[in-house]
Amino acid sequence: MGKPLILTTLPAAFDAVEWEQRQRRMSWYELSASVDDADPNVTSLRLLASLGSRQDAEVLPALRRLNPDEPLARGARLQALTDMKNYAEVMTQARNIYPTGPSQVELFDAANASFAVGLSASVLELPEAELHLHAATLLARALRMSNRIQLCELELEGARARIGEGSIEAVDRIMSAYEAPVARQQHANRLKADIALTLGDYRMAVNLVGPADVRGLVATALLNGEVCLPEIEAVRTSPYAQLALALRYPDHAIPDGVTIRPFAGYAWLLRVARLLDEPGGADQAGTMLASIETRAADQRVMLGGLILRAHALGAEIQQDPHEVVRMIRSGWERMTTHRPLALYLRERMPDVLMILAHLPGAPAEYVDLIMTLPLFVGNAVRFEGRVLGLPAQRGSVIQTRELTLKAPTRAHSMQKKRYSDAWEGLPLQGRPVVSLARVARAVRWAAQSPGEAQGPWEQALTALVRLARGPEFVEKLSAFVTLRDT
Repeated sequence: MGKPLILTTLPAAFDAVEWEQRQRRMSWYELSASVDDADPNVTSLRLLASLGSRQDAEVLPALRRLNPDEPLARGARLQALTDMKNYAEVMTQARNIYPTGPSQVELFDAANASFAVGLSASVLELPEAELHLHAATLLARALRMSNRIQLCELELEGARARIGEGSIEAVDRIMSAYEAPVARQQHANRLKADIALTLGDYRMAVNLVGPADVRGLVATALLNGEVCLPEIEAVRTSPYAQLALALRYPDHAIPDGVTIRPFAGYAWLLRVARLLDEPGGADQAGTMLASIETRAADQRVMLGGLILRAHALGAEIQQDPHEVVRMIRSGWERMTTHRPLALYLRERMPDVLMILAHLPGAPAEYVDLIMTLPLFVGNAVRFEGRVLGLPAQRGSVIQTRELTLKAPTRAHSMQKKRYSDAWEGLPLQGRPVVSLARVARAVRWAAQSPGEAQGPWEQALTALVRLARGPEFVEKLSAFVTLRDT
């Protein structure tokens, strides 16, 4: 009599849609437990399941147990490394991540690998990010994985958002195409908040994520609101939360470790702005400004304004005037609202606001704020529609010398005291005073943009001359703004 035939059940062939369905209805722990021990991809699938925990303490042991010979091991490993923020390591393994064949397993592995590489490249701001995320999207479509399609499209828009080219409308379209879990809806709101920041709509950013999220904290700072850190330790100690404090409070240190855009851009610009406020800081600031690149609309306006201010202070500027003016205008064109940034500049970078407000084509929101800042115009200070006179001709002399970057002359002690007393008696409400000479230097330099119609620039410069007080300063300023060469 022969031995009885024992039938064993072989694991079912891998089905990407079925895996995605399990992923959506199970907890990460249940998903991991549902993987058959005899599955040829057992360690890979359990590693992928562990990513749902969002805890390195769960992911790392699963990564150590990964069998590199499994068909899904390549993509699972790269996904895990990305999840643990080892982006540079992922990019060192980014070659040959394309499908090795047409089966579901091969396509799914390539989809995982492409997504991991694309996300890592996006965080590292590498140009190939969109290529890999687009490939991951196409592979997800081939596998008919609706959840993965949405995730890939969302991260593709996230890559664009990080470089200042995101679209809130595009995120909304992606989210409306498929049903999304709550966590992904929150992720979409964070992406939209990033985009809203770059478009100058800081109020929208706060409304999308709340004031306790680091994006909300940064947006609150840019709205000149009180930045109150939440009790959550991870948020309180985050360099991004510390950046919010630095943006709001001038005496708070600018933190290191802010590497992700658009937040890194605010940190760079704030460092330059503070350096320009230091005696002798203009030359160093000019060098720093030459290395800053940003496509975020609000940051392009800030960057252009800081470059103009640096020139006004005598810095050696590496950009040409046309490039700077074009940068500012492109930022204004993309911004969906102007007043929040204008108000922030008034409080934190008043010279920049005044310079930008006097450029031809400046938004009305900038021009409307001109009278809310004291403007030193020679023998007087203009503030809130009034002309507040100063004694003798000392103010005119100071502005004349400032126009040509010369230090003020020494005055007789009695004359100096009379002048200082007059300054202290001016009703300026604690506002910092902006120099007309420096505004004129900035606008005159910007007016050299080749191909620009000269009429609007001449009108802007003539308007500055009309603001001046004191015969010497009026004469020198009039000559300065009509020069054809600097």
